[in-house]
Amino acid sequence: MLLKEKKEIEAWLNEYRIINYKLVPNEEYGYVVNVNGDVILSYKYIDEIKVKFNEIKGNFLIDNNELNSLEGCPEIVNGDFFCNCNKLTSLKYSPKTVKSYYDCCFNSLTSLEGCPSIIYNSLNCNFNYLVSLKGCPEIINNNFYCSYNYL
Repeated sequence: MLLKEKKEIEAWLNEYRIINYKLVPNEEYGYVVNVNGDVILSYKYIDEIKVKFNEIKGNFLIDNNELNSLEGCPEIVNGDFFCNCNKLTSLKYSPKTVKSYYDCCFNSLTSLEGCPSIIYNSLNCNFNYLVSLKGCPEIINNNFYCSYNYL
């Protein structure tokens, strides 16, 4: 469940050492978080993202956790987006724009629905349970890694 109160959001961001952020009032979420830099939540053993991110000027790394959902992920990531090595079964709540590398390998995905329509660099969806390419981006500007699935 996403936090909505400003003090709770700030406490969560501080707990995970997220800096250079700005809270933007939002009717739906209370506040959304913009970050001028990277968000690195890799190897934190979290099972949920408790704040709603909006735009990340750098990388958004949530790999190697216990995530079942991408709820709380930003709308825009201007760098890399790594959600690999989690327990994801869906890309719902995935960023709509990722300006560099998108990595969702080593999850339990059966489709790519929710993936951005354009991948500005490479897409890695190796080692999932994909049975089709439904939801695959329309444009991948670099490499498409999709081995070790059920295609």
